[in-house]
Amino acid sequence: MVIHSKIKLFTCSICNNEFYRKDTLKLHMLTHSAKKLFKCIHMFKHSDTKLYKCSQCDFSSIYNGSLRNHKLSHSNTKIFKCSSCDYECKRKSKLLDHMLVHSDTKLLKCTECTYESNYKSNLKVHTHVKTPCSDCEYSCKQKSNLNKHMVIHSKIKLFTCSICNNEFYRKDTLKLHMLTHSAKKLFKCMIQSCIYKCSQCDFSSIYNGSLRNHKLSHNDTKFFKCSSCDYECNRKSKLLDHMLVHSDTKLLKCTECTYESNYKSNLKVHMLKHRKFECDLASST
Repeated sequence: MVIHSKIKLFTCSICNNEFYRKDTLKLHMLTHSAKKLFKCIHMFKHSDTKLYKCSQCDFSSIYNGSLRNHKLSHSNTKIFKCSSCDYECKRKSKLLDHMLVHSDTKLLKCTECTYESNYKSNLKVHTHVKTPCSDCEYSCKQKSNLNKHMVIHSKIKLFTCSICNNEFYRKDTLKLHMLTHSAKKLFKCMIQSCIYKCSQCDFSSIYNGSLRNHKLSHNDTKFFKCSSCDYECNRKSKLLDHMLVHSDTKLLKCTECTYESNYKSNLKVHMLKHRKFECDLASST
């Protein structure tokens, strides 16, 4: 569709030739390479003599197109005129760029957000702009990365280890943690594993954090109380989850669509809609 837009997005930095596609530009750039992939039958290109010379200055080039572009710098005549306003220019490509001002259709779209533009320069500036975090100094170019980062400020750890109940903000951190439970150890521990045992029942674990979480099941005392209602609990994380009931701001956002929620359990259920499942029967045939 770029070809039909009549806008050549890719420009050669050496001879200013313009192309619709990036791969065409790459192929063209080989003509400027000192290392030729194919033997050139035009031996003049290997000569120091420049064939195309400007009649008004010392400019010379082995490319006729470069000479044509150069000659425009000596001319004050603006051949190309806009049919909708008084705009005039020397190059057809400039006129085509200008005509986009009169168009309501945006030809260029950002792949990360809803930004649209008719000018490649504007789109380039937009894609290089980093979006800052509203709570810290973090910034990034991709909205998806910012959404992942914002989870840290929500103080809610979405990902829970199924073995020791440790919680993490990010999925990749959980994956790294799961290696500690793997039978295949990447690093040999120099100290023998300590066993943490509960003094009230038979529960035991090699993780102190697991024992601390377990001990709460024996304690009826609710240390944490909600300041907005009568809710009480024995874990700070539970209180933080509860406080979201009184908040109008949705802290958790789906990275695949516009769904929002204040509860990680709801988000986890929702994320299953985006999960791809593979058929076991198909893989066995």
